[in-house]
This record gives sequence, C-alpha cells and structure tokens, in this order.
Amino acid sequence: MTTLPIVKLDRGIHLLHLFSRIDRPRWSQLSVGQSQEARESLEKLCAAHAAPSHPRLCTYAGVGGKADLAFVCYAAELGQLAQMHRDVEACFPAGTLRPEFSYFSVTELTEYMASDEDHVRQLMEHERLAPGGEVYRKRWAEMSQRKAEYEHDRLYPELPDWEVMAFYVNLRLSPAALWEHLHL
Repeated sequence: MTTLPIVKLDRGIHLLHLFSRIDRPRWSQLSVGQSQEARESLEKLCAAHAAPSHPRLCTYAGVGGKADLAFVCYAAELGQLAQMHRDVEACFPAGTLRPEFSYFSVTELTEYMASDEDHVRQLMEHERLAPGGEVYRKRWAEMSQRKAEYEHDRLYPELPDWEVMAFYVNLRLSPAALWEHLHL
C-alpha cells in the first residue's frame, strides 16, 4: 500500500470550503432513523473537530440559493483536510449530499502589513523617539507584540461560530481584474 506524503505548511494552515445541496427527493425517502443517524454522525464529526483553529470543522446553512449547506475544514496537514472532507460526505446516505462548489485555500500573511523597517520609521520620524532610549524600547516591544499577535491570528484564525453563510461574488469586476485571467 502506498503512503501519502505529509504536506504541512511552514506557516499557516489549509482550508477547504465545501458548498453542497441536499437532494430533497432522496432525503425525503429516508426513514426517520436514517436522517437522524446522518445528523448524529455529522454532530459527532463536528465535535471531534471543534478546536478553536485547527483541526476544525464548521457547518453553515446556506443563504442565497447557491448551496443548502456549507462546510469549512481547517487542518495543518493536507491529508487530514482530505480525510475531513471524506468524513463529511460519509455522514450522509449515498446520493443525498450533492457537491456544488469547493474551494481550497491556505492562510498567509498579507503583503501590506507593516515591516520592521516601517516600525523603525514610525518610531523615529513620526513619534520622534531616539533608538536605544527607554521609551523607544518600550514602544518597539509593544509594536513587536502587536505584529506577532496579528501574524498568529492571520495564520491560525480562530473565528466565531456562525450558523449562516451567504456566497457572494462581485460580478462588477472586469475579467482583467480576476486572478484566473492573469498570464503567469
């Protein structure tokens, strides 16, 4: 048997966004026991992946007609993310959960966050502090702490639980503004 390689990011985590529909005619043909078992299986899976950041599985009711249910899986290791996806599908009787859209992403730092050089410039030019002074060291420590917390929150998000998700795409963007149309 082939073993899969472990794929883990140096910083950050993997996310899988799953948007699905319930096949209502098939669901209505389930016995009360089958639908109850599906719900209990999903609740058990969510409880097993209820960490603040990762591994985490969040469920949402869909709003807007694109999907009935949405799931967001958070995992540090790609294989674990794939297993969570398979486990979500296995909670439902065959043919009752229909995938509509899925998106894979990773958490990362923005290109627009302040650098250490920006902080030095802030302290020297805007706050008029001399390097090495007590106030300068105190402000540098505060800025460094805030930057570290910000980076951690972007790379390992701990989002509040929501029950509803709406799928939104800005259709006013010109095709040239979409990353899919860039010639890389």
